Amino acid sequence: MNKLLFLIKKPPVIATLGRFYSGLLDKKKFLIFETNFKELGKINFFIKKSKKTILAIERIKTKEEILEIKKTLKILPASAFLVLNFDDDRTRGLKNFNNCLTYGFFKKADLRATDLSIDFKGANLKINYQGNIVPFWIKGLFQKEELYGYLAAIGAGLILGLNLVEMSQKIKSR
Repeated sequence: MNKLLFLIKKPPVIATLGRFYSGLLDKKKFLIFETNFKELGKINFFIKKSKKTILAIERIKTKEEILEIKKTLKILPASAFLVLNFDDDRTRGLKNFNNCLTYGFFKKADLRATDLSIDFKGANLKINYQGNIVPFWIKGLFQKEELYGYLAAIGAGLILGLNLVEMSQKIKSR
């Protein structure tokens, strides 16, 4: 999308660092940048100018990545959200940001996966969010680590006003 068209439409922007199941979201309504820490600065224009910005971070591995994130946090609009993997110690350290939704398996995560069962067809689990528990079936998911991309997308979807039950159905029907 060119910058002029972006400024006219100002769609929500989701920047993802790590796994993210973008198939859950309607790409016509959202602009999704699947990027890495080295390339993050290249999308600053879109991050700063969007009416709703979501930065989803799965894992922070190095001090250089932490510095890059801190630079980006300084330019985020006040309405921006972070979607963070609560199971990763360094990522969890960013939880003090104003608008933050965490995900993972730990009890203190805002969006928590429980009752995970994986077999040769895929994964069954429950998602707990604000007292609501919704079952999810994800065909073709064979490792627990793969689930983080789905949890990040579900978290972004919730921030954007999507319904947890509808997201479960969309994932199941893919």
